[in-house]
Amino acid sequence: MKNILIVLCVVLSGCNMTQNHKLSTTLPSTSYTGKGTQSGPMLIGAMGPVGMAVGIAIDAGIAKEISKQINIHQQDWTEKLTLALNTYFVSQSIYTIDKIDMFAERKNNDLAYAQVLVSAKEKNWCIQTMAVELDKLKSSDIFWSQLLLGVESQSLCDA
Repeated sequence: MKNILIVLCVVLSGCNMTQNHKLSTTLPSTSYTGKGTQSGPMLIGAMGPVGMAVGIAIDAGIAKEISKQINIHQQDWTEKLTLALNTYFVSQSIYTIDKIDMFAERKNNDLAYAQVLVSAKEKNWCIQTMAVELDKLKSSDIFWSQLLLGVESQSLCDA
């Protein structure tokens, strides 16, 4: 009986001593720079000044589709990402994703990569993902898996 009480006390006090690390559920809007912005100057020739606005609107629509998938799958990846941030970077109690910028690959507009600014207290990290198919970014959780790989490989970008 005495041993059971000792084990119970150790387990309960151990649970209270662990830190509660988490990733903030608030996400910034996602930006995308790619096909539309790149075609804007060409559209100016055909449509006048409206052409540039059309190009920017195309990229805004793509960003909205990507953002929708990021939000849908966020809950599935929060715990894994927090654990990776604690493992590979300075362990903090709350992490925040401050910025998500997506860019089309220069030589292949069908591929895109992300630069994600993550912060915790006074620390900031800009994580860069590998380029993946744009269609997968608009239809799956690949953003989160690539962000996790970026954290694990400590793939940093210039913020």
